[in-house]
Amino acid sequence: APVEEPLGTVLFGLRRLLTGFGTAGGRERGGMAVRSAAAVLDQRLLVPLLGVLGDRRLVVCPNAGLTSVPWPLLATARGRELRVAPSATVWCRSRGATASADRGVLAVAGPGLAGAEAEARAVAAIAGARLLVGRDATVANVLAEAEQVATLHLAAHGRLRTDNPLFSAVELVDGPVTGYDLEGLAHVPETVLLSACSSGAGHATVAEETLGLAWTLMGAGSSTVVAPLLPVPDAATTELMVDVHRRMAGGSSPAAALSAAQAGDDGDPEAAAVAAVFVAYGA
Repeated sequence: APVEEPLGTVLFGLRRLLTGFGTAGGRERGGMAVRSAAAVLDQRLLVPLLGVLGDRRLVVCPNAGLTSVPWPLLATARGRELRVAPSATVWCRSRGATASADRGVLAVAGPGLAGAEAEARAVAAIAGARLLVGRDATVANVLAEAEQVATLHLAAHGRLRTDNPLFSAVELVDGPVTGYDLEGLAHVPETVLLSACSSGAGHATVAEETLGLAWTLMGAGSSTVVAPLLPVPDAATTELMVDVHRRMAGGSSPAAALSAAQAGDDGDPEAAAVAAVFVAYGA
């Protein structure tokens, strides 16, 4: 209960910042309100753990009420390797998974987003990735290619289905690819980066089990999924995602790459909000 009010303020403020709603002055005040409420969340959730946390990496296994917390926004987590997992069991399994030989990267851009193709091409240029854009970015092509690579980057419209989270989807040129589709792959990429609205969000089902795209991919065998909790403006994600891939290409883990990229986003309120809602799930 002590978390509900500040969390509501943070999520409300982030949504306004991410949609660009209001005047410049209003967005600045909104950013101040978000930071203030995030400080309260930090004091109530993480600061009491500092005595045992020290400078170690942080793994959070949230209950249903905490799945929507933008953990990277909290001061204690900022600059620290942070991972979110459905359970300690899933985290341990992801951490202990044996990495397969590098089978490369697949970068995909969905339709209807001005920045998606540019983002996918920029990622491909860094990672030497296979590229599916335009008419080639079909459900069948993406699913077939995804089975062959170690890392999948999807820049597309995302949709969370709270009535059935396994039908949460990202939109491709000929229709949606759902959690059910990804769960059915013979091989799920070890690392998946979803630059798609709310693809990191989950919805609590029976016994507080949380389901959604990121959670489904981890259950299917992905070690790490990087995805946003909230809707994000498509063009605003490119700089962050390219920075993450650049750091991964330099040898950083996805979680470490995301944390370092987020630490550098202290500029305008929108960029800071975009950085804050991306979370590394899993190992």
